Amino acid sequence: MLFTPEIQRDLGEATALLDGDNLLIGNGHWAVVIDPVANFLSEELLEKVFVPLEGQFIDYRILNGTEIDTEANMFRPAMSKKLSKIVKKEWVGTHKFSVDGLYKVIDNHLSNGERRSLTDLFYAGKARAYYPNSDEGSTFGARMRTQSAAKYVFNFDNRVVAISGGYLRSFAEMGMEILCPVESSETIPGMEIYLDGRVNINGAVMPTSDSGVRESVDGRKLYFDAAEICWSTEDDAIHEISTHETSFHPIKVQNQQIDVDELDVFLSRSYDGLRKAVSVLRWNGHPEASIYKLLRDSQYDAWCVIYKKALEVASEILDGDKIPHVINVLGAHGPGSWAVQGAMSRLKGEATTLCKTVEELSDLMGEPLGYGSLPELVRQVDELENECGL
Repeated sequence: MLFTPEIQRDLGEATALLDGDNLLIGNGHWAVVIDPVANFLSEELLEKVFVPLEGQFIDYRILNGTEIDTEANMFRPAMSKKLSKIVKKEWVGTHKFSVDGLYKVIDNHLSNGERRSLTDLFYAGKARAYYPNSDEGSTFGARMRTQSAAKYVFNFDNRVVAISGGYLRSFAEMGMEILCPVESSETIPGMEIYLDGRVNINGAVMPTSDSGVRESVDGRKLYFDAAEICWSTEDDAIHEISTHETSFHPIKVQNQQIDVDELDVFLSRSYDGLRKAVSVLRWNGHPEASIYKLLRDSQYDAWCVIYKKALEVASEILDGDKIPHVINVLGAHGPGSWAVQGAMSRLKGEATTLCKTVEELSDLMGEPLGYGSLPELVRQVDELENECGL
């Protein structure tokens, strides 16, 4: 039996489901398809449990279970004194499953590109044991199960992969190959797992985003774990910095001109997207001076966009129905009324925000880019405020 009680303990709660000639087993972190099922399950277990319950979610601990009573929907898992239900709900923890969903978990993470064998690296002693709650780690490969690590971290080809220690040891002990794609990816890719033989097993296991690596190779700070940002490309990072002007909004992040000597101070007040992009560039060896220039150039371009947008909004307010709405409320309820105060407060708040944005940007950029219809908006708002008795 591949899924021994000890391995099931380390792999955690999971469901098994018969789908024709395939047996699907998985949870929210890993999933496998086993075929042919007749070579994997005993005839008794297949005919007594899985065939009658085909398409239903079954506690996979039944693979090593005893005292199986399908009529009562109960069995006794190995290493347990209590009976458990055979058929489970479609939920495992916070993950809801369907047949299509389990196949999708696997299909989404199969790679046709270049891959590295984490199994080979593990047995070669090139996996670092990582304990998230400890400052110390050790590097070792396939030690005994008593040498339990919370996670194993692999570092190769500028990639950092962190996998649950229980998952890695379990799949390795079952003789499965664990393959990691090398190509860049928008998100952390799943690791392919497979076993060829009397039974064929294909699946995927998801790594985690916590490897404990928070510095680039040359010692610069990363705002995101290397296991997460190592999959992005420099082009993706540059695009993020160049196109997301809200990352440089002076009111939202209260930043001044970027100082190359205080770049991390600036980034500490910035949005996640900007911090992640800089982390990607640092991880890929981008020079700090080059990052600084990119940020400064993008910052000015972003300020121009925000500035022009403020003037556009001012024109939209003048040409829209917001001012007429306040006038209508004034006519219906009279000066000083609560309704007029509310409507006027909203209008004045928008105008004030636009003025503040333009004023701050003008100071930061050293000169204004013109004021467009903003002065006219201020004039009309001031006059209307007087008419409203405020």
